[in-house]
Amino acid sequence: MEEVVSAVLANDDGDILTLKRASHKKHYPGVWDTVAGKKEPNEGDEECLRREVMEELGIEDFDVLRQSRKTKYKDNGREWLATIFLCKLKNDIIVLNEEHSEYRWMPLSRIREENCSQPFLKDLKIIFGIIDDNPEKNYSA
Repeated sequence: MEEVVSAVLANDDGDILTLKRASHKKHYPGVWDTVAGKKEPNEGDEECLRREVMEELGIEDFDVLRQSRKTKYKDNGREWLATIFLCKLKNDIIVLNEEHSEYRWMPLSRIREENCSQPFLKDLKIIFGIIDDNPEKNYSA
């Protein structure tokens, strides 16, 4: 099964970095998401995390605050194992690559009101344990 890492990135104010997926993306175009990516062969979880954050945001300097256990995801006929990291950025200089069209810092309480991918909402539930899995309570992409 494919393995993926996701990075939930926070700033000093406790806001979460949300990234709008580019319109050309196959999965969840135009919705809010987070940094995520597939592990390469023989790559460790944190090694993949650091590579993905650098590729998608141009950031090398951040702290890992928490790491989840591997969790199975199912979405739109796809299945994967994900490890979610809660990270704190040391600066806010962000350079997006072509995977995302914009970014916003949002308080956790506001994210549920936005058009977010279901995997991102699940990442938040796992890393913080506070967002309900009930699709009627979450904004579905």
